[in-house]
Amino acid sequence: MSNKFSWFEKYQEGFLLRIHVQPGASKSEISGFYGEPERLKVRIKAPPMEGKANKQVVQFISTLIGVRKDLIHLMRGETSRQKDLYLEIDEDEAANIIKLLDINSFSRQN
Repeated sequence: MSNKFSWFEKYQEGFLLRIHVQPGASKSEISGFYGEPERLKVRIKAPPMEGKANKQVVQFISTLIGVRKDLIHLMRGETSRQKDLYLEIDEDEAANIIKLLDINSFSRQN
């Protein structure tokens, strides 16, 4: 699978999902893109304390893309808004995630 998205790319045996998290939001949702290189912007209801937001990020992404939580690992950004999630998925699952996220429906913002 060739990939043109800086926020989602092949990494080792799976894929890396780069996100920018906004904790303490009114609801959990994907709200567009953020920064350069671009990251998927994820608004999370949980506050940024004691790992609550990180747990909710993994739960939210798991539910959104249909990948079990134990196949999603926080690789970078435990205490930062910039997070890298490693997904233990194959190329077919990655292609489905790209389609599922319907990237054209999100606005690009900084």
